[in-house]
Order: sequence, then C-alpha cells, then structure tokens
Amino acid sequence: VAYASTVGGTATVIGSPPNAIAAKWLGDNGVPMDFLRWAQFATPLACVMAVVSVIVLLRLFPVRGIECGVPPGQGPRLHAAAWITLTVFAAAVACWITPPEWNAPWRPTMLVDGVIAAIAAVLLLSVPTSTRSWTPALPWQATQRLPWGVYILFGGGLALADAMQRTGLSHAIGQSFAG
Repeated sequence: VAYASTVGGTATVIGSPPNAIAAKWLGDNGVPMDFLRWAQFATPLACVMAVVSVIVLLRLFPVRGIECGVPPGQGPRLHAAAWITLTVFAAAVACWITPPEWNAPWRPTMLVDGVIAAIAAVLLLSVPTSTRSWTPALPWQATQRLPWGVYILFGGGLALADAMQRTGLSHAIGQSFAG
C-alpha cells in the first residue's frame, strides 16, 4: 500500500502535498507548471515506477494459492453518490487540464487549482444523492475521519514558507549559512 501510494501520488499535482509545493515553487521560479504539464511529465514516470514496483514486490513476495476474479454479475454496483462523485471528479480534472485552451474572455483569473478543488468539495458536500432524502454525496460526518492535522500542518507550512519568502527571511537565513 505504501509503494502504491507513493508511486500513484507522483502522477498528478494533487496526488501528494509535496507535488503541489513543487509545482508552486517551479511556477515561482520561471517554470510554468499546471496540472497538465505535471501530468505529462509525471504520469509516464509513475507508470514505469508502478511496473518496476510490481516486479520487485512479486520477486520479494511471490503470490501463491490466491484465486482472483469476481463471478459475472457479482461485481459492485455504483450508487447515486458514486456517480455524483465520479462526475464532480471528472469535472474538476477537466478544469485543471483545460485552462490553457480557454480563450481570454472565458478564462477566469481566480480559477486556480485550489479554487477548483474547493468548488469540487463544496459540490460533494451539498449535491444530494436523491430529491427525497437530500443526503449529500459526501456527508459531513465522513469528513470527521480525514487527517485534519496533516492538512493543517501542510497548509501552515505553505503559509509560513510564503511569509518567509515575501519578507526576505528565507534569503537572510540562506545568506547566513552561505559563509
């Protein structure tokens, strides 16, 4: 699971918090990096890493005596919440990938990756799965199991890094170690 998370997390800019940090840093330092550019570079690399990981793991831990497969007609069915989630995710990915293709009048300046993610989250928390129950695709109770401490840690680290960069503190610290 750890290898799969690491390998899969490198494929997109939202796959892992360090990816977003790296994309922001690259953009601030003259290398334009959006969702599509990241995916064009990292997805083939992640595919190669996945194949290598499978080969290495199967070599280290051979599989014996496991029956695979699901009988026909016995697979899981997607419920309304799953279809809503899939639709919102596909729309978010489309918004992350297509902005370079939008004409100037149709390109909102505030529609950055974080805003798109926030809109997707609000949609999942508010769009009901049916008109009778008004239960959202992602009930608020499900968010209680999220690792909020990790999100706050990364968000706080990004805010601190931005403040240090703007005030010149990071440059001063770097210069103090240069000697």
